[in-house]
Amino acid sequence: MARVLLLTNSMGASAEVLPALGLLSQNVANASKPNYVRREYVFDQGLQGSTIRRALEPYVQRQMWQETANSGYSSAQSDIMSQLDQLYGSPDSKTNLSSSYNAFYSALQALRSDPSSSTQQSTLLSTAKLFASRLNSMSDNVQALRTGVEEAIGSATLEADHALQSIAELNRQITHAGSLPDPSLLDARDQAIKTLSGLLDVTITQAPDGGVSITTSNGNTLLDASGARSLSFDSHAPLDARSTYQSASASRTVGTISLTSGGVDSVDLIAAGAIKSGRLAGLIDARDHVLVAAQAQLDDIAAGPSSALS
Repeated sequence: MARVLLLTNSMGASAEVLPALGLLSQNVANASKPNYVRREYVFDQGLQGSTIRRALEPYVQRQMWQETANSGYSSAQSDIMSQLDQLYGSPDSKTNLSSSYNAFYSALQALRSDPSSSTQQSTLLSTAKLFASRLNSMSDNVQALRTGVEEAIGSATLEADHALQSIAELNRQITHAGSLPDPSLLDARDQAIKTLSGLLDVTITQAPDGGVSITTSNGNTLLDASGARSLSFDSHAPLDARSTYQSASASRTVGTISLTSGGVDSVDLIAAGAIKSGRLAGLIDARDHVLVAAQAQLDDIAAGPSSALS
């Protein structure tokens, strides 16, 4: 419920009742909207007269942005792990990799017991082909998943850049409005900051003129009084098992996120360690570590049967 401050004039009339009730109705009508911040009507006997301000606690808001970044990271990782689980198959499935592996080794043991049996030889070759086929298919699927993550990083980078440009424009409108900017502009800027926070962890600093500046967690400037920097991603899709991230651009065979100022200076944010949380961090970790480890596990599994057959 909105807090309403009223001042009764010398005639006993409550001069602030109508606008305050109007604001109360606005708060009730917008209560279900997630991006709306409740307004307060405050009467000021000074030169500015009555004002409308947002009922917002800055500390709570900063904590919310931080948790939004953590949630973005967890969500990205959970999505990738779910897709990996689908590739491996259900543990009780007769068509998963484990079942093929067990069938191959059972056939191998049977052949060792009776090396001259043509039936056992045929069974071993059949199970080996099936096992190799499933290994190759899973390897292809892991790399397809990495390619999808590569493309998702590009989309998320573009979304982050759009959010930055939007914040910069709202900053301009808010600072030009003086000491009493339209609360709807502040709501819109907060929503854009929330979007950005879900993509990467950022530090928000409020300026005296009402604007905000934004830096990455390690201090790279994304936005200041001069405007927003640009974020871009140089996709290398499609990826394969040899595609890896390297800080040296000549050796790198996957995309990276670049921060550009004025089209001249460019910073590799991944190499700089600037993205530690948010959806982008979750996707980058999946592409460069989680899925690389999954491919390495498949390679190790393939090495066993190869050695046994040799």
